[in-house]
Amino acid sequence: MKRLLFLLLACVALTVVVGCTTPRPQGYVVGDPVKPNPLYVLSFDGNGNLENRDDFTTICNKLAAKPQTVMVFVHGWKGSASPNDSNVRNFSEALSEIRAESYEKTGRTLTGVYITYRTRYLPGHFEIWWYPTKWRANSIARGTGIFEAIDKLSREVRRDKRDRFVIAGHSLGARILGRVVAFHPEVLRNVDLCILANTADGVHQYEKTLLAVTKSGLPPTRLPKLVWATSANDHVTGVLYPLANRHKPPGFVESVQDYQVAFVQPDAKGHYSTKINQVAQRPNRFGHNIIVAEGLGEHGDVWSEPMRELVNFYLFHGR
Repeated sequence: MKRLLFLLLACVALTVVVGCTTPRPQGYVVGDPVKPNPLYVLSFDGNGNLENRDDFTTICNKLAAKPQTVMVFVHGWKGSASPNDSNVRNFSEALSEIRAESYEKTGRTLTGVYITYRTRYLPGHFEIWWYPTKWRANSIARGTGIFEAIDKLSREVRRDKRDRFVIAGHSLGARILGRVVAFHPEVLRNVDLCILANTADGVHQYEKTLLAVTKSGLPPTRLPKLVWATSANDHVTGVLYPLANRHKPPGFVESVQDYQVAFVQPDAKGHYSTKINQVAQRPNRFGHNIIVAEGLGEHGDVWSEPMRELVNFYLFHGR
């Protein structure tokens, strides 16, 4: 009885900490009105079906119109497409900083695509039970909508030699994206990097996803396209998730870690130096599992400078 009560409290804590709002489908969110950089939004229902197909056609046409780098982001549980949502703000701000640092200086284009989905159906904090939400996320991943959208976007986008196509998922969004890759590893064929940040999924699913990609026939690159990145300071997936699920996410399982990374001593411009410690004797050629020992904050720290440094490392040193 005490164990059951303990698990219940862990589930409630996990539910309350991870998010706060219900997603509302929208066409796109407009960024800075002075320098308009639209953040295109794709909405999916609880079965993983694309809801705004007309917007998707428009997005594909725009991505095919001129060369550009594209970053696709799948938010975590209770995120939304509202301009006031922290996921939207943080992703938009990160894109703006990246543009200012490099893309605008060279006349290149960086475009963001934001994937939102419905895993909650009750308003406010009424829906406090973790398991139904987890099952809905699994249902979204089993559907073909997100796979088909990413696959088509990656084929439609027009790139030159400097441009990249990146997909990323955070928390429950990383759970969904990781399982989409497991079901359809071919989705990585035209993707340069897939980052799963602070994933709300277990080590067994990590092994399934990695095995599926390894057996897919995709040629290995110098650095893999698939990266699990977990902050050592993430108490949501490091403490609450194991309590509610009785297993750990891959970042916190030492036996499957490939690297321990520390981002230290930011300079005057806020840039970090990087210390990398290889843990595995033979890191997998198709996917890396990284624990960030220093530099990243709590569960929601997805787009800060250290994470962007990690993305740049895999994009530009893996070629």
